[in-house]
Amino acid sequence: MGADREFADKQLVLEHAFLKANQTLPTLRPKFRGQGSATYHTLNDPAHRPQQQVDFDDGMFLPVSFLTKPANSYAPTPALASSGYFRVVEAILAPLCKTKGWTLVTDKPSCVRVVLDSYSHLDIALYAIPDAQFAALAETAAARRGTTMVSESVDFADSEELYKRLSGDQIMLAHRVEGWIVSDPRKLEDWFNTAVNEHGYQLRRVCRYLKAWRDFTWKEPCRLTSITLMKCVVDAYDDVKGSVNQSRDDAALLEVARRLPGYFRDTAGIRNPVIDAVLNDNWTDEDRRKYVAAAEALERGVAAALRESPTEQKSLDRLEFLFGPRVPDDASLIVQSAEAAVKQFAPVRVPAPQVPRTTSG
Repeated sequence: MGADREFADKQLVLEHAFLKANQTLPTLRPKFRGQGSATYHTLNDPAHRPQQQVDFDDGMFLPVSFLTKPANSYAPTPALASSGYFRVVEAILAPLCKTKGWTLVTDKPSCVRVVLDSYSHLDIALYAIPDAQFAALAETAAARRGTTMVSESVDFADSEELYKRLSGDQIMLAHRVEGWIVSDPRKLEDWFNTAVNEHGYQLRRVCRYLKAWRDFTWKEPCRLTSITLMKCVVDAYDDVKGSVNQSRDDAALLEVARRLPGYFRDTAGIRNPVIDAVLNDNWTDEDRRKYVAAAEALERGVAAALRESPTEQKSLDRLEFLFGPRVPDDASLIVQSAEAAVKQFAPVRVPAPQVPRTTSG
């Protein structure tokens, strides 16, 4: 009976190709690496609680034996079943969550969510990499320390070099519905960091402004994702080709807001920057109309706050209407009045009209 139970437990965790009644489970040595908004430095406080929470993302990498290779795939399949991976992690987290008063959420398709409190939650994405690849990274780390001892505690947090040296086509993400899928979380991070290096740190702040606008405008989660907004900001900066004043976040925000309705209106979709896919292909026609209308209102509101406000306080009021009470209620922070904003535009010299000769009498 004990052997049957052990075999049944393995069926929940391991792929069929790995199943043997006397087979030992692979050694589990998880490593962690932060990802998402906290890594991009675009994380905001929630605009509406408890509907919204701070979202912390972490990647959990598990070196497990890669034993099979499907005929129609260039990537190997881990011996560990994706569904089993979720079961193992959830079983380990359950008693900890009970002790800490956290809530374990088990219905997210590509992560395990731990709700820490009404303010924040942690999403843990589950990855697998080949044992040999992890061992090579561990040996490199040991050599750097001047020792032949390969430490079991080597972590990606110890060195960005180790993390960057992973082979992208063999990083597999566990999905509750689709099983194992090839997914390299570094591509999106590299894309965004490249954009920041090219356009300046202001780009990060403008991304945060747009996320703040979205969160204030829609209390409940919506299909206007953070990566969609980030892609629109980068596209806008690419359009203006370095002409944005890095000391004027307000002017930069207006440049992005001017283009946002067009990006949302385009039925071809907003392209994913790292894979051949469309970020907003799940928008309904009603979603598109709603987001375009909101983006047009944002453009009008930012323009009015910058150019039509008679006082600094009026400008602040208009910004608070768009972004909510998280905008600091301090008019002294506005260092340029509406009159000065108008004066920043060089006057256009208009040629004098030609007056025909006339005679009297």
